[in-house]
Amino acid sequence: MLPLQLALLVALGSGEQTELGTTMDLVTVSWRSGVFVVANARAARSIDPHVGALKKTEPQQKGDVVLRPSRASPDGKAKVQVTAQEEKVAQGKWVGGEYTPPVSVRERLRFEVVVGDVTRTSTRSVDAYELEPYWSPDGRYVLWLYRNPHIGARIGSGGGPRAQILGVPKVLAAARDATIRVAEANGLAVLVTAPALKERDKTVVYAAAGFEADAKKVAAALGGGATVSVLNWKADAELVIALGTAALEAK
Repeated sequence: MLPLQLALLVALGSGEQTELGTTMDLVTVSWRSGVFVVANARAARSIDPHVGALKKTEPQQKGDVVLRPSRASPDGKAKVQVTAQEEKVAQGKWVGGEYTPPVSVRERLRFEVVVGDVTRTSTRSVDAYELEPYWSPDGRYVLWLYRNPHIGARIGSGGGPRAQILGVPKVLAAARDATIRVAEANGLAVLVTAPALKERDKTVVYAAAGFEADAKKVAAALGGGATVSVLNWKADAELVIALGTAALEAK
């Protein structure tokens, strides 16, 4: 744990920070029915990996899985790494599951996961004095606990392509959970589910370069005439699933 007497802040996927508590002696991270729980002696908040939503919750409960910081995934097949964005600069130091970056580049770090010979972005950079990665039990998501100097947390992928799911409210409400299940079954890490700006008839899976095959698999699994297109805007994700009204009747 990070031994800090500071306010505990949780940074959501959008970059928003929300105060969780003050005068922190100890931060614990656990897994409870599909969400991370970050807590200190005074308060506890749950963080849904799919939306970054921060909610008040009860402290540790029976059945919670207490997590420990670790570079390696639960199955040992992946590991996190943190690198400076600039080349030819001093890199940070790992001591067990805790990483301390060099002061000169601590605001310009890449949070990554290595699976075999593939390195992928876990989440976007954040200014950090030190950090600890916590894996979900299935290895799909990583909660990055960091200090800058406040304590914060950011959810990232555990190695799969990062995905966002967008839809107008009525479609998102009806099809969100089923779409998450399909996306995760096809190896994606769903880090955002949010309202879309406009309604569409058919679902479109937008893919960044190199992720077209993943998009085709997901589109086929979603059914309802879902198609694939090019992701040509900055989305902090490799795939964006834009749900159409056809998703209301798709398998």
